[in-house]
Amino acid sequence: MTKSKSNIFYIDQQSYGNLSVYDHSLLSRIDRGMEIHYFCNKLYDAGMLEQNIHFHKIFRYSGKQGLAKKISYTLSVLQLLFFVILYSPKVIHQQWIKATFLDLMIWKISKRFFNTKIIYTAHNVLPHIGTTKSNDEYRKVYSVCDVIISHTVTSQKELVATFPETENKVQIIPHGVLDFNISQSEINQAKSSILQQYNLKGKLILGMFGFQSLYKGSDIILKLWSDCPELSANDNLRLLVIGKSEQNILPASLPSNVIVVDEYLENAEFEAFMELTNVILMPYRRIDQSGLLLTIANKKIPFCVSNVGELTKPLEIADVGWSFPSLEADDVKAKILEIVSSPDIISIKKENAEGWQKVQQYYDWSKSAILTERLYKLYY
Repeated sequence: MTKSKSNIFYIDQQSYGNLSVYDHSLLSRIDRGMEIHYFCNKLYDAGMLEQNIHFHKIFRYSGKQGLAKKISYTLSVLQLLFFVILYSPKVIHQQWIKATFLDLMIWKISKRFFNTKIIYTAHNVLPHIGTTKSNDEYRKVYSVCDVIISHTVTSQKELVATFPETENKVQIIPHGVLDFNISQSEINQAKSSILQQYNLKGKLILGMFGFQSLYKGSDIILKLWSDCPELSANDNLRLLVIGKSEQNILPASLPSNVIVVDEYLENAEFEAFMELTNVILMPYRRIDQSGLLLTIANKKIPFCVSNVGELTKPLEIADVGWSFPSLEADDVKAKILEIVSSPDIISIKKENAEGWQKVQQYYDWSKSAILTERLYKLYY
């Protein structure tokens, strides 16, 4: 390939699982006339892209620990630097900051020698566990960017409130629904196995999915479920806790109707658990936008969310779920008891085809792709 001054570098070091689905969903809709180099993780698992998207699976740190992980990431960044020198990109569009010094080194060299424009997608304004160091580091990150993408008005306002100097850099490009494109026959096979293994047939199933942590409020649900006999002693109910858990989140003992799968699952098994769930609980203490919620929207599963970030936005569009009045234990408990006592209401929300269609249209990837294209073309 000949060197081109019109290359775009799209960088996602964490591109596997739902993050590779995000990249595929966006890049597959970008104008094919653009020359895009996609620098991704060796674990990328979302399928091929158009011929104008050139794959470079240079990030291999995943699964490594300690010094080996740092060395691996450093070598990948040096490989990326080689490509920067080779292709002198017009745009670098990066999804995450993994090592601030190394990541900013690439940006600064590109800007200094090739006049590259830097676009950064702020999936989260700050890490969910924020520190003064995080603030200082992200201030440096945002100072080097030319454009910062936020997914929601809420996160845009939070970004500007925290870092006022970013006000003229922020553009809103929404996050679309997530479809893992797993064959339904594979999911159905996993569902049959799960139903039998965990005795779920005929049960009303509530679930928490993904990484279980303090910021996601997993502890709130687990404690109140254990303390509430109407929930813990009801054999017609099941609470699924599916996904790797943060240290000290899981109590030493849980009621027999709580099923914990404390590990990362393959996509088919994860989706099978989701499709077996009647209502998904999301009592998050903090979030900007949730990939889980956008997977739920694609699968049309009723949900109950806290009023943070834009988790309640789908509920403004259609009657497809509930929200917790607050995250006080009594409010969360009352809402869950209301839900489990109304299986007919759950079915109505599940079968609200028109409502789910409106939600999916709101989170349409085509809108995101058009806005991203326009941004690239300012510098292409």
